[in-house]
Amino acid sequence: MSDDELPLTEARLKKLSGKSDLGTVTALTLKVDTRERSLGKLGDKLPKLNQLKLNNSTIPQIRDLGTSLHRLRILWLNQCGLKCLAGLGSLPLLKELYLAFNDISDLSPLAQVDSVEVLDLEANNINSFDEVYCLQPCQDLSELVLQGNPISNRSNYRRQINTILPTLEMLDDSPCVTHSSSKGLNKSSVDESVKTDNALVNESIRCSKAPMTATSASSQPLNKATPRSAQVKVYSVENTPRDMNAAQDDDDVYSGAAAGLDGTLMNTSTLFCGKPTKSLRARKAERMTPRGGMPAVV
Repeated sequence: MSDDELPLTEARLKKLSGKSDLGTVTALTLKVDTRERSLGKLGDKLPKLNQLKLNNSTIPQIRDLGTSLHRLRILWLNQCGLKCLAGLGSLPLLKELYLAFNDISDLSPLAQVDSVEVLDLEANNINSFDEVYCLQPCQDLSELVLQGNPISNRSNYRRQINTILPTLEMLDDSPCVTHSSSKGLNKSSVDESVKTDNALVNESIRCSKAPMTATSASSQPLNKATPRSAQVKVYSVENTPRDMNAAQDDDDVYSGAAAGLDGTLMNTSTLFCGKPTKSLRARKAERMTPRGGMPAVV
């Protein structure tokens, strides 16, 4: 009788683990044939077991492991003749799962172990990207190996995998460069947008500092002989009275005759910069202040 056919007695488990107290065993390596010996009681005998290596065993399906290994965090089942992953739901704490060199084609049971972070499926029989979609519930999955599967020969293989699993960091032991590049492209787009906005702001500042040219009448020098009605006065957000700057409106220009706040027509060639309401209020404030500087009584 070969070793993998021997019953898993407490004496054999102590020999395999090298510990006399099975309650302290956290890792174990053995080779079994589940067609002959069940592993259904293994978790009960090793209550703290969290790492189990069963490489080169004969285990046709995950269900052969039983339901007592619910504390497992790392499981090796490389080259075990494994075909069916049904039963993975009994391993809710699994973080790393190594299933290389088997005959797995259906990945849907992996959706039940959304805690998995590392998944090795090298050299199996996965031939459709639809199977990769079954891994989307595994939000913590950061490392995936699919090389050696028929799917790895498909065009745009790496790009497709990264599109389906955008949080993936490593694919086939190589960084997911496509994912990193997309991040860089987004950052570059943002930087370009910032540069464009800065250019517009600078252009606005340059225009605001440039001397304003009005009609031909305003280009003539003003003197005391110039009639008051012909003088051009410029009101802007910068030189209006302080109480007129409370509202912050978009800039525009209003010129020509305008109605005063009291409804009378202002017969003046005044150029208003800013909202007409601001400039009209400034005009009224000037009219209410006598030449001597004392406020008018109204």
